[in-house]
Amino acid sequence: MSARHREEPGSASTSAIRLTSGILPHESILAIIRRANVPVIVVQDGMDRAASRISDLVAKMTSSEEEKVERAYELVTEHLDLAALRERLGC
Repeated sequence: MSARHREEPGSASTSAIRLTSGILPHESILAIIRRANVPVIVVQDGMDRAASRISDLVAKMTSSEEEKVERAYELVTEHLDLAALRERLGC
């Protein structure tokens, strides 16, 4: 499990949690995650592979590559709860 932190002056807060290797934590930990009200992503890859794949995706896509942009849009709309994400981000 890894968490991505959003730095603010004088404090840090968790902005997302990535659960790797398809392993869910104990129910007591899941309860804490639910109360934190942060987005959670569960992936089958190990931590290093998942981070590498995300990095590769971001680094290899530019706005001029229409097919990649369209596919990314399809994946995001299909797999992310955009309403919850917007609410969390205050949009």
